[in-house]
Amino acid sequence: MKTEEKTALIKNKKSTLSIVLFIGGAIVALLGIALLINNVKLYNDTVSQYVAQGYDASTVTASLMPSQLLPAVFEAIALYGGVAMILFCMGLINQKLASCKLQSTNDEINIIVPELNVTEIAEVEEIKEVIVSDTVAEESTTVNEEAKETFK
Repeated sequence: MKTEEKTALIKNKKSTLSIVLFIGGAIVALLGIALLINNVKLYNDTVSQYVAQGYDASTVTASLMPSQLLPAVFEAIALYGGVAMILFCMGLINQKLASCKLQSTNDEINIIVPELNVTEIAEVEEIKEVIVSDTVAEESTTVNEEAKETFK
């Protein structure tokens, strides 16, 4: 009765590590989005400052786009997005492994071992004795034949 209660509690309880990994992935994704927004805002402020100093907007945009905006955007997406995806995937893998482990423990609990009767055990012992006596008899006849051939 107690094992059934324990398996019911385990079945209802989600893996704590999976939940932590999902939350961590969400936090890292939010940090990546915040960094992306910050980089775009910094790029716009830099372009505005150069335009206020008298430079042409198209020239400033053409020179700052490949040197400032694109590396910052790709860094935020690749680094933070990659770490967030790894955390989410690890959470999914952990959740699936936990469910497989739960199923395997349930299968082990439900195994029914057949009971052997005393007569069945006696029959098995008799079969073992017959097999052993046959192999001993064969070995002794083989040894006797070899001995006769050596003495000739």
